[in-house]
Amino acid sequence: MLGVFTHSYACRYTIREIGYSELFVPKYRLVLTADTVKSESLIKDFKSIAFAYAMEANVTYNVEKDSDIQTIVRMFSEQGDTLHEKQVKSRDDIIEVVTASLGSVARERLVEALGNSFAVVLCVRGKEDQGQYRASINKAISEFYKISSHLDKKVDEQIQVIEMKYQDRFEEQILLNCLGVDENNQVPAVAVLYGRGRIAGDVLQGNDIPFKDIFNKLVLIGTDCECGVDLSPLLKHATPLSWDGKIKERVAEMLNVDVDNPMTLTEMSQILAKGTTDSISNAEALVNRVFEIADKKDISEDKAIEDQKEGNLLLWVIGGFAVAIIVVGLFLYRRQSA
Repeated sequence: MLGVFTHSYACRYTIREIGYSELFVPKYRLVLTADTVKSESLIKDFKSIAFAYAMEANVTYNVEKDSDIQTIVRMFSEQGDTLHEKQVKSRDDIIEVVTASLGSVARERLVEALGNSFAVVLCVRGKEDQGQYRASINKAISEFYKISSHLDKKVDEQIQVIEMKYQDRFEEQILLNCLGVDENNQVPAVAVLYGRGRIAGDVLQGNDIPFKDIFNKLVLIGTDCECGVDLSPLLKHATPLSWDGKIKERVAEMLNVDVDNPMTLTEMSQILAKGTTDSISNAEALVNRVFEIADKKDISEDKAIEDQKEGNLLLWVIGGFAVAIIVVGLFLYRRQSA
């Protein structure tokens, strides 16, 4: 098997496969701040509703005692940043804030796409959007498939592109906050997502986004997880998503790997524990090596085509001489016979 780096053994897992596991998936927190005496009924409602909705999501929940008159539900990132908050006065208010925290139109599309594709490129359109970045996305995907056969595992699935309209930014405030994109920012943003809603590195922002920045992310996702690249930028950020059993079954069938199997998780954990000492240079070397292999492949294929053309021409010349000799021989034979 031709790999990005030479291995004496076959690659066990790719970064993409580990990305579908529950290992190191960032946990978001839903916190109800309330007076435990005056808001006893609301607290019970919050616990039951959050339990039901967060059961298959990367979200935890808890109640904090506060004598303040306002009863508020807040959503926090793993780093403690407030992503969303709402004052609640009824069971319906709680349902509204919990469902908004765990899902949205864009995130439903993401879950569906992530369940049957190699990766998803999410485009958040800008106010004065001329679409310059779309050419970069198309070129990055096209170039990726040219070299995808040289990655550690064959890539059969498509890369899906999802667009978010500029006017939808407010409704997708939580998702944008998770991506690190200001909802009031007017420039386009492009994020590469894979696995269980993981965000591959930094989100790219601006009208002119180099295709190679997108291409590099796609290459890294499809790389052997033991290649020496620091995986933390690829694993430490993820969007809050509900990841149910049907999606898990679909992913297991797609990958031919059950990433939720305890033995698989143990093996993946051991691989991740090895870490790396030179992540940036290793990542650059990895991408450069892929380009080098692809260039050599193109050169060898071009040479093979030229060699074939020259060989065909030589056969035609030899064949022509043979026919000429036979014709002359027959002519001389007939003259002698006459």
